[in-house]
Amino acid sequence: MLGLVFLVSALSWLAPLPLALLFREITRRTPADTFKLTWLFGAGFFAAHLLWLPSSLSGFLGPGAVILSALLIATLASLWGLTAALTRRLLGPATLWGLPLAWTVMDALRATGPFGFTWGSLGYAWAPTPLVQVADLGGLPWWGCWWL
Repeated sequence: MLGLVFLVSALSWLAPLPLALLFREITRRTPADTFKLTWLFGAGFFAAHLLWLPSSLSGFLGPGAVILSALLIATLASLWGLTAALTRRLLGPATLWGLPLAWTVMDALRATGPFGFTWGSLGYAWAPTPLVQVADLGGLPWWGCWWL
């Protein structure tokens, strides 16, 4: 669901809804189950969001584009899963209080360095809305998670 509403569309404003459902479910699970659930959620999101990637890279990488895309999706989903599981383990019942901050830090770190990859950063979901101006207050990583 997040992958579909995340695309530039009139439904972009619904992006917080699937995340709210995920975060609520995380509070009911163990850290190991949290990782599995969030990994599946992230894999589904990034598979939908990066559906164009294999065909875009196939001219350059040939069949390796599919393998590279699958590895990228698995890695990005793992970052989401690790962030949620670690937050769940460290904060226990207070997970919902720390998860937005942890998610924001993970999104910011994911965008830095020589391999920075900002595709799928949550702040882009509201880019086609008037709320895009809020990004001026703290940049995309902060803006992308303020509503979590």
